[in-house]
Amino acid sequence: MSDNLSDMTNAGMDFEIGGKKYKLCKLTIDDMAEFEMYIRAKRVEEFLKISNKIDIKDRSQMIDAIFSSEINTSEFETIGASRFFVWRSLKKNHPEIKLEEMGKILNMDNLAEVNKIVGRIGGSRNPKKGKVKKSSGS
Repeated sequence: MSDNLSDMTNAGMDFEIGGKKYKLCKLTIDDMAEFEMYIRAKRVEEFLKISNKIDIKDRSQMIDAIFSSEINTSEFETIGASRFFVWRSLKKNHPEIKLEEMGKILNMDNLAEVNKIVGRIGGSRNPKKGKVKKSSGS
């Protein structure tokens, strides 16, 4: 990956890894919302693995609770979040790339660079940071 991470324009940012060039795009609010849904879906998936002996009505209520649960802002600052956000950014120009394939592109050797990239494509990953202040006027 390039050491030169100039500010991105809406046209995106190019980077190269493993001899292959990729184009990243800025993340959108839809990408953040998709990450929230991804977290919830993973929670339901894990719950379903262990809940086969629970009554179907109770399982259904628990799944509803999982989907309405709050997302902890720290979940936006994990390696998994970085992986997801780079994938969302890449798939806009490289729709063939699957989330499960990101380990071939991103790894522990380039993790510091990945974190820089995530900062460039999405700014703060913590939705509580940089909140827009409400206008005090009417």
